[in-house]
Amino acid sequence: MTPLSDLELLTVWEAAQATHPAARGAYLLRALGDDAPESLPIGTRDRALLRHRELWFGSHFETVADCPQCGATAELTFETPPVTPSASSMRRITAGGADLGYRLPDTRDLLAIADCSSVAEARRRLAERCVDAERCVDGEVALSPEVIDAIAVAMSEADPDGDLRVAITCPDCGNAWDAGFDPASHFWSEVEASALRVLREVDALANAYGWSEREILSLPPARRRVYLGMVTS
Repeated sequence: MTPLSDLELLTVWEAAQATHPAARGAYLLRALGDDAPESLPIGTRDRALLRHRELWFGSHFETVADCPQCGATAELTFETPPVTPSASSMRRITAGGADLGYRLPDTRDLLAIADCSSVAEARRRLAERCVDAERCVDGEVALSPEVIDAIAVAMSEADPDGDLRVAITCPDCGNAWDAGFDPASHFWSEVEASALRVLREVDALANAYGWSEREILSLPPARRRVYLGMVTS
């Protein structure tokens, strides 16, 4: 498990621009050498992303969140969240007087519900996709609101890393709340920032020395930093 080279980083970053945001976590894992990341339960996918992210950027996180009570921006820092053991994808639950099987959602399911206009619609469609075919009636899944709620709770309990939360206290009003933390989007934002940093370095050295992008990216990082210091000093 090794980080991408700067040239590989730019290639992955450029290609991922056309990828739906819900699929970028799996896209990054595939680019980093993981097999079939699209079929991993979300918590399992995010655990893998956190391992790669720690190798690239360390275990320290810095981000901000807006207080839902007063609107103030709270700065927060934390270390890589503790993760639970991988959960089995296939599960069973008794709900609505029936015993049914379901699987934990994966990236393909997130893409399928990305256009939902409400949380209720997303929960319903997700349950319909993940429940066993034994609940199908005339080719369609028949689930009551009670069963959908039970499946949502069971999924959260079975794969808690699929919905990581960070405890925050507002510095202005003292309001405390739990904010969602999405490792996939956070890792992607750091990859994008790294790609833009590399492009700025290429631009500076190309303008100063007339070198091509490939020539600049082939320089060892330490030597490139020395040249950048000469250009910017």
